[in-house]
Amino acid sequence: MTDTKTEFGAVVPLKPGTPATEQNTIEHKPGTPAATSTGFNSLWERFDEYAADMKATPKTVKTGFDSIDRDLKFNGFTMLGGASGAGKTSLCLNIALNRARVGLKTVFYSLEMPVFTLVNRLVCMDCSVDYIHAADYWQPFKDKAAEYMKNIYFVGITDIVTDNLPKFDTGENGDLVKTIEQARGEEQGAGDVLIIIDSLHLLPADAADVRAATNENVRKIRTLTDTYHVNTLVIGQSKRGEKSFEYIGDIYDRKTGRHDTAQLRAQFRESALIEYAADALFYILNDNRPPTEIGTETKWLCAVKNRIADTGINSDQKIKGFEFNGIHYQFADKYGYTECLKQAAEDAAKDEAKNASSNGKQTGKQATRNNKRNTKNDTII
Repeated sequence: MTDTKTEFGAVVPLKPGTPATEQNTIEHKPGTPAATSTGFNSLWERFDEYAADMKATPKTVKTGFDSIDRDLKFNGFTMLGGASGAGKTSLCLNIALNRARVGLKTVFYSLEMPVFTLVNRLVCMDCSVDYIHAADYWQPFKDKAAEYMKNIYFVGITDIVTDNLPKFDTGENGDLVKTIEQARGEEQGAGDVLIIIDSLHLLPADAADVRAATNENVRKIRTLTDTYHVNTLVIGQSKRGEKSFEYIGDIYDRKTGRHDTAQLRAQFRESALIEYAADALFYILNDNRPPTEIGTETKWLCAVKNRIADTGINSDQKIKGFEFNGIHYQFADKYGYTECLKQAAEDAAKDEAKNASSNGKQTGKQATRNNKRNTKNDTII
């Protein structure tokens, strides 16, 4: 007679000779990827295991910015988009520096800029100097940041020559995975390691077609995230189409009085997989208003999609404002969505007043022309 067990009131057959306590069970350490099971497991069997895993694993990635510390899913794949020069690389470097200061590891895989340039920017950020004079601060920076700079690892190009780039290898023998293991050290499983990839469209691939190559690399990044239990933040190229998005006012809907971030989804469609494979999509927009002081401007980070947060049109958490110092490449928390709405309403009111004034002038000019025409007609009569 075949042994049976009861699951949620249903009688389930077991393999002959296998105790119920051993059927389809696997050893699992909280905070590590679950091993592959030889069969399906009911929620009842695995509930305590899942609960322990949830308690042991952080829910979000620490970035050093209070405004977005609850927005990046731990062990998640996040895409960051924006127009050229929007500040994507600078924001990622700020995150890496913030994490390093509190002992958290970041691996920066760069194909956009040589490592020398990135380190020079870190010196600018940490010492508040401009890029031209940063070379004078390398030694003071090294002395000051000796401890926490050990928490940032660079993988990628070391000079401008990029003709012989290696294949984007996410296998266990590849440089990227070896660097992840080095960063994690002896802290296996729940180690908070962030991988920043700059940028998706520059990653080498076997496929010759651009779209197919991007799809290939999106799959690799998703697999890397899930297999090695790491957090990935990937910079994407802004899609060039009929409508471009560069300023926060470009997505403001005057009918609803809200900003519609859903319009930005099209900017991530250089690959059909991005929108579905990524856990979150973020996009950086510039402020419509001119900077109040030289070198300082406002940047808006818009959540287009997020599996752990609300990104609906009525959400007050989907847009965050940063003060960006372009001379020192420094980002700092500044505004919430309330300030964004306030500015949008003020700008809309100014535009309406300007249009009304322009229409009034046109009406006045038309009246003057009509009066001249009538006077001329009266003279003829």
